[in-house]
Parts: sequence; C-alpha cells; structure tokens
Amino acid sequence: MANRNLVVPLIEAYLDPAGTLVPRGTIAMDHIVKDWQGGGTTCGYLPHWLWWRLGCNDTKLMCRYEPDTPFVYNNGLQINRVYAHEKFNHVGAGTKTKNDGPFLERVIYPKTGDAVIIQGAPFANGVQSTHIFVVLDSGTWDPTTKGKGTWRVAETGQTGNGGHITTHNVHYQNGKWMVGNRWMLGWLDIDAVSFGTPRPGTDYLAPYGAFGTPATATDIVGIWLVSSGDESWYYFFYKGFRVFYADAGSPTMFRGGGYWVPSGGQFAIMWDWGNRETLSLTSKTTATGSWGNGALDAKKVTAVGTMAKMGRYSSGIGHNV
Repeated sequence: MANRNLVVPLIEAYLDPAGTLVPRGTIAMDHIVKDWQGGGTTCGYLPHWLWWRLGCNDTKLMCRYEPDTPFVYNNGLQINRVYAHEKFNHVGAGTKTKNDGPFLERVIYPKTGDAVIIQGAPFANGVQSTHIFVVLDSGTWDPTTKGKGTWRVAETGQTGNGGHITTHNVHYQNGKWMVGNRWMLGWLDIDAVSFGTPRPGTDYLAPYGAFGTPATATDIVGIWLVSSGDESWYYFFYKGFRVFYADAGSPTMFRGGGYWVPSGGQFAIMWDWGNRETLSLTSKTTATGSWGNGALDAKKVTAVGTMAKMGRYSSGIGHNV
C-alpha cells in the first residue's frame, strides 16, 4: 500500500507550497515531465512521477520510463492509463453511477495522493480539455449543499507547461460534479493499486530547489566511457537527471544508479548509496572530474557492445538489459 504520508513533503519539495508557478526549464519540472515530447500539456506526468517515487509496481498503470524499472512510456497515455484502470472510481458526468451516492455522503472520496480526472468542452482550437491533478488532502465537504467541497491540489500543465499547488472547488450540478467549468470523471484510489517500497536513496534533486535552472543540461546526456588509472567503466546519463553505471566488461548490465545535476559549470553525480562525484565538460564529447579514488577522464561514445542505442532498458539493476 502506498505511504500517503510521503505525498505532501515530496511534492512540496518540487512545487512551491505558496503556489508560485514552477516553470519548465528548472531541475524540478524537467525531472517530473522528462518524457514530454511537446504535444498537448504536461498535466499527465505529475501523478506517474509521484507514484513511481512512492513505489508503485503496477505496470498496467505506470506510464513513465525509468531504466531500472519495467515501466514503459507511451506518449499520450498518462491520463488514459489512469481512466482505464480497473480501480478507477467513476462518478456521474451526466449519467448517474453507483459511486455518486457514496461520494455525496463522503463514504468514498479522493485522498492524499489520489488523482482526479476532469473534462469539459473542447477548447476553441479543438484540443481536448481533459485534465488530471493530484489531491494533497481529503478536503472539506458539505453534503447539505449537494456535495460542495474544496481540495488542495498539485497540478502540472499550467502556464508554459509548468506546475503549481492550488485549490479546486467541486459541487454537484445538473448531474455532474463540477470543478470550475469542467466536470469530474472520477478518481483513482491508490489504496487499490499495488505498491512496494518507495524509491530508495536520498532525494538529491530537491535541495537544488524548484527554481534552479539547468543551463547546459543536455550536453551530458548519453553514454560516457570513464577511466581512472587502470580502471574503466560506463556512465549512462538520461534526461530527467538520472544516471547509471556499468562495468566496462559487462556494459549491458547496470550496477547502480543515482542522479546528476548541473551546478556552477560542473555536473554533480549523487549515487543512491551516498557517494558524490563531479564532471566538467572540456568539450561536447570529453570531460574530466574526480571521484573517491582520484581523477576521472571521460569521453562520450555512441554505442557500447551489442547496444544499438542508449535508452530502452526495462530491467532492474543487476540484471542484463
């Protein structure tokens, strides 16, 4: 079962608790929406990022690519995966459902970490208005006014596809649960979804703040052959600030992972087991740095062994990819 107590501290480390918009181009937002390919909005990325961090292991639900998990990213399916899930609680959107009565009486309702889907008329440009957000509390509720309530929520897909924390009101009107000028389709109760242990290790990205701009973050993404003295190995830098390493003799097997961040012209690497390293680009394909045993030299490579390209790993650390 998901640990709901982790939801608010985790989200508030990435989105400003006071509600200021966190734009794309920051470490926080670029990590959350790393798979976005530029179409539609980024609203669907927040719940999948959150549930990955909480330890969700439901491959039918998760729509986020993480190299050390079995999850696969499919563009445009984040909301669909939630709506189509067998545990999604549908409510009336013009036609009454079995959940409307229990929802009105507050027998069932979205709780911290659950995702609510709303929909309205298409926008003027014809784009679908479906939206998804994560509730941060159980809200306030007044059943005597036909289900009028308020939630504190977190959502992406805002101005410039950034994200913020805000509040949304809901009330029952003409057979629909209205949230602004859109209506609820329902919510996913994460207590009904399979979760394991939350993602291990320190949250290394949060201390860099929601407003730290990545600058030259894209230059380092790719596969790097790293050497120090007589030793050599590979680093795999992914967009979204995740990094993995493999031994030179077995480059298709990840041995461990962590995070990387740009900082003051350097790239800091923070491994899940606590070690820190630094790399500085000397060109787009070469770098120098340091680790616990001394100096590092690195060069960018296009392929390793039998790998056609970097990117589509789906097995856990310690297993062949």
